[in-house]
Amino acid sequence: MSLFKVYVFTPPGLRDPTLAIAASRAGAVGIYNAEFDTDNDAAIDALDRMAQLGRGPFGLKLDAVDDALGAAIDGALEAGRGPDWLILDAPLLDSQRAAVARWRAAGVRVLAEVRTAAPLAAGAEAAIDGLVVKGNEAPGLVGEDASFILLQKWMQRTTLPLVLRGGLTPQVAAAIQAQGAVGGVLESQLLMLDEVRIADGVRKSVARLSGSETVAVGDGESGEYLRILVRPGFDAARRLVSEGEGLRWDALRERIAGGTGWEDAARGLLPIGQEVAFAEAWRRRHGSLRGILAAIDDAVAALPGLVRGQPVLREDGPLARALGTRYPIVQGPMTRVSDTAEFALAVAEAGALPMIAFALLEGQTLQRLLERTEALLAERPWGIGLLGFAPQTLLDEQLRVASHFRPAYAIIAGGRPDQAAQLEHSGVRTFLHVPSAKLIPGFLAEGARRFIFEGRECGGHIGPLSSFVLWSTMVDALGDEIASGKVKADELELLFAGGVHDAGSSAMLQVLVAPLAAAGARVGVLMGSAYLFTREIVASGAIVEPFQREVIACEHTVNLESGPGHASRCAYTPFAAEFFRERARLKRDGVPADESRRALDDLILGRLRIASKGCKRDGLNAPLRALDEAQQRAEGMYMLGQVATLRDRVIDIATLHGEVTAGAAARLARDEVVDAAAQAAGGEPADVAIIGIACVLPKAADARAFWDNVVDRVDAITEIPPHRWDWRLYFDPDRQARDRIYAKWGGFLDDMAFDPTRFGLPPKSVQAVDPMQLMGLEVARRTLEDAGYDQRPFDRERASVIVGASGGAGDFGLQYG
Repeated sequence: MSLFKVYVFTPPGLRDPTLAIAASRAGAVGIYNAEFDTDNDAAIDALDRMAQLGRGPFGLKLDAVDDALGAAIDGALEAGRGPDWLILDAPLLDSQRAAVARWRAAGVRVLAEVRTAAPLAAGAEAAIDGLVVKGNEAPGLVGEDASFILLQKWMQRTTLPLVLRGGLTPQVAAAIQAQGAVGGVLESQLLMLDEVRIADGVRKSVARLSGSETVAVGDGESGEYLRILVRPGFDAARRLVSEGEGLRWDALRERIAGGTGWEDAARGLLPIGQEVAFAEAWRRRHGSLRGILAAIDDAVAALPGLVRGQPVLREDGPLARALGTRYPIVQGPMTRVSDTAEFALAVAEAGALPMIAFALLEGQTLQRLLERTEALLAERPWGIGLLGFAPQTLLDEQLRVASHFRPAYAIIAGGRPDQAAQLEHSGVRTFLHVPSAKLIPGFLAEGARRFIFEGRECGGHIGPLSSFVLWSTMVDALGDEIASGKVKADELELLFAGGVHDAGSSAMLQVLVAPLAAAGARVGVLMGSAYLFTREIVASGAIVEPFQREVIACEHTVNLESGPGHASRCAYTPFAAEFFRERARLKRDGVPADESRRALDDLILGRLRIASKGCKRDGLNAPLRALDEAQQRAEGMYMLGQVATLRDRVIDIATLHGEVTAGAAARLARDEVVDAAAQAAGGEPADVAIIGIACVLPKAADARAFWDNVVDRVDAITEIPPHRWDWRLYFDPDRQARDRIYAKWGGFLDDMAFDPTRFGLPPKSVQAVDPMQLMGLEVARRTLEDAGYDQRPFDRERASVIVGASGGAGDFGLQYG
């Protein structure tokens, strides 16, 4: 029995249960996803087909239930052919209260799906069996919070079993299961499998995507979106992107209901999540749905154990020693926040590496800041944060000033390997932000070895991918590079960021990245928004106290996007509301995109200083003017990450560092994972499937030729071939004759080409091996190839090769007489 239950959803709007049937036969829960169906016919038909053809548990995912569908479910249950699971959008719990009670009484397990952390209706928790937590990276209708954040919120707020939908991978499954989640959903990850019946053109479109090609269209102010795939030639998708800004869930559902594009992506919409990034890679790596499920089971069973006794984020660990700090923690550079030497000192004294945010600082302001930093930190290591996309003249000036102070480290946001190489050459060890795993081979080839992987949960300028998706792609990509020998693991220094702030989030990260740490990579965490809750950040003057009060009160973050690639995450405040109003006005007035972006960028200008320092300039060269708290809140832009919605009290930096290191280690030690072997049911007969076959027979070099011979009634019996031996010397029709044979007929194999190097055999050794053994090796290899197991890992505990052979001692053995 698996430690982690996997629910396999059919693509919403596809109206085909084949994938769900395959899932129920492969050990998962097969779910027909009726989202965006405009009638009940497909769901009712799916119920019947899953009951008839499935071998295991199955169910329905519903965003609407009418009397006809409810009656069909009741009828199926009465006939003993009903669903094992029903997953309902949370709002349906109220309107379907009686039906839910009736279905649960009949043995159906009912889960409610949530897209936000809004409380359920009174009494709802007692009426269901668990929650499906759907993150922003998932396909279809989604909220603002990414899976990593939303799951943490519900872990804080409920004792119900939790299932994750959005960003599930083997590493993520292991990470969330170790912290209490009971299951997860696979859907867009599986789009390249044969069991998913989509048009060939659509299949080609979803191959080899990074996940950033999916777009969340909708209302950024309320955090209500529809995530779809947008590609060249997808006319309907591009039209929705253009027209869909400001649409909320009900309106978005109307736009897609009955209009998915699984047959024609140009005319319909494809609800696809960021996890599509894994679809082609998993098809090649695992080959089948069962192979993917086995990979999840293996990760859940193995990864927590890798870090339980040897936590990744431990005091004096490999990266901590490399950084020269107590902990493998780097304080992320925060514009207009981490620009005080006193705050850097507080971070360093608490055991982490502080980073001074240069942003657009220059001249004497920068000079004085670095002088003060150097004086206060003395021999302690510290670093600088640069914007790789800043004007080159500004970057050159900043680097010239910094060269007089020789910081130990640098972080370049939006940087290139050649920029990092320049700094490394001058003795400044440099980390590069990497937003996509597709960049990893090129960055490594250019000599980069220090990377930051920051999910879009972070504050400030955000990238395209959520932490769970980005981190998993990086674990896979770097694992492949290490396995191929293109880079040595111990050369890598890796920082993961975006949503880590306490013991639980740190424990999940550590399990997720365990394969890289176990291989020898130096792994740490980069935190920014978590420091906004610390006493020292106010005491040092990095931010004013009203900023921290706003952080503590924050329940909702938004992205302020002035244009493509220009998005910043901040708290939802009066200024954020003003930004959305102005953006809507510019769009309504038909202002060109470039002009609109400049206007919105101008609107943002100076807002960070108002929030963090409580002052502003009234003109380009005007002196700074202090603002009262009401003005600060009305005009300030409070840049922060989604972790701000998870915390509500002030702590000190030492406590923060202790939570993500020793606190996480304690949780990992406490949350023991039961040995999968102990849970496995014993003594039950197992179903056996023959999934590969190969053979060599007389007049048939392979299985296809043998079948053709059977169909064509080919007689494969011949006289003994002269090249075997001369039968005339031994033949005697008298069966009683001594030392003679009375038959000259038989079935004989043709010569077989054998490459000993393929099996690691020295060519000279072949002469001393019986040909039957060599042929057995080759035929076994062909069997594995036929099963699709020749180029990918598989569960060897549940697989065997059965060999059938005849011929006694074989030709070589007969030579001994």
